[in-house]
Amino acid sequence: KKVQFNSLLICTASGSKSHLGKIALINIRDDYAFGGFMGQITPAQIIDPKFLYWFTQSNIYIDFIGSLTDGANINNLRFNQLSNLPIPLPPLEEQKRIVSILDEAFEGLDRARENTEANLKSARELFANLLNATFESNNEQWTHSNLGAACQFIGGSQPPKANFTLEDGEGLIRLVQIRDYKSDKNITFIPRTLARRFCTANDVMIGRYGPPLFQILRGIEGAYNVALMKAEPNPELLSKDYLYFFLRNGRILKYIIDASNRAAGQIGLNKATIEPYPISYPNLAEQSRIVAELEKAEVNCKSLETKYRTKLQDISDLRQSLLQKAFAGELT
Repeated sequence: KKVQFNSLLICTASGSKSHLGKIALINIRDDYAFGGFMGQITPAQIIDPKFLYWFTQSNIYIDFIGSLTDGANINNLRFNQLSNLPIPLPPLEEQKRIVSILDEAFEGLDRARENTEANLKSARELFANLLNATFESNNEQWTHSNLGAACQFIGGSQPPKANFTLEDGEGLIRLVQIRDYKSDKNITFIPRTLARRFCTANDVMIGRYGPPLFQILRGIEGAYNVALMKAEPNPELLSKDYLYFFLRNGRILKYIIDASNRAAGQIGLNKATIEPYPISYPNLAEQSRIVAELEKAEVNCKSLETKYRTKLQDISDLRQSLLQKAFAGELT
């Protein structure tokens, strides 16, 4: 079907709720067509197309769409449902005045958002670049070896799922899984007598499967499952903290991903892939100094990230505040 100039295209079906009901204003004269899972909204003469578009960016519209979703896997919208959404409709000249104010305001907010997103990206890259630079050393006084010689990699274990329980109790131990490092929503326990591999909160853990592949994790105590691998350094050679930061540098991640792509049929990370990777390290006292600097730098970089994420949220909140005022007749 051909798209009319100054009409709105809407996503009417999607496997993702974040896409459902999304709107695009077609305000360029060209030959466009749309197919399945899309619909066209043609504004009547009494409503300015851009006024209607800005309304569909407001929380009024977004919340309404969220209340209409149905289907187990694909969410669907029907136009007869959309017709029930009330829209404030001032005179056409007032609509155009509101559109003019919003256009100007959002142009400035978009520039602020783009700058803030660039700063957020730079803050993330700052620590990643520092990690890479730290472990590039060719210092002759450092020991040059490989990971297999400096530490041991121990795969996880778990009993059958029939032994899993979501309630803690006597004789049970937490079964640590990759997902647990992001959320405590699905804490699982198993009988301690069936646990075979254990980790402390200070141990360096590796996610064997993705996405994303090769997550470097720590901070939970329990018995870890088969999706995790523990990196246990020789304490006379490496500290756990130094190893933790070393495994997070971008070059080893690229190596692991490239190796995984080359190994046709291989599922996840294994010891044969990671053990040959080269590692350089100074004495334990120097490792401690390096770790202290990296910990301080990471805190500072995370503080910057938090600052920029907060600013992005402020920009989003201000945008919605302007839209709310616009459609409540309070935009002066």
